[in-house]
Amino acid sequence: MGRKPRVGRSPEAKWQIVQAGIKSGNISETCRRHEISPAVFYRWRNEAEQGAKAALGGRSAAAAETEKDRRIRQLEQTLGRKSLEIEILKKRREGVSCGEVHSPGAGLVAEGYTATLVAATLAISRSSLYYRKKLRGSQADRTYDEQIVMVCGEKVAYG
Repeated sequence: MGRKPRVGRSPEAKWQIVQAGIKSGNISETCRRHEISPAVFYRWRNEAEQGAKAALGGRSAAAAETEKDRRIRQLEQTLGRKSLEIEILKKRREGVSCGEVHSPGAGLVAEGYTATLVAATLAISRSSLYYRKKLRGSQADRTYDEQIVMVCGEKVAYG
């Protein structure tokens, strides 16, 4: 036995079928009489209950959907803005030396942004935001160089 073609029923006809099933108490018999599956009946019944709850709550089902749509639109706009900000930051980073990127990144972390977010946005390593690099200077002690040259005539260098 194949699948029956779909019958387009009006909302009023669906409501009458749901009411008949509820009044008789015999869902199977009601479904056979109207040639629908029990799954379709229960779906219609659940939709009718949701609509009734929305109507009693002071909102129609359509108004509830429009609020959801408005929230979805708002979140999509926010997501789009954030995506653009990320793209701008990545483009701005191109051609910039490391110090010019890491210093503002460390500043953002100091302001309270998470290091993971800053590092991902600026495409730098997270560890570079935690550690402050020490200035490199000569490791030799140069305070006695002049005295050594005066005594020895030259400063001996080994290695």
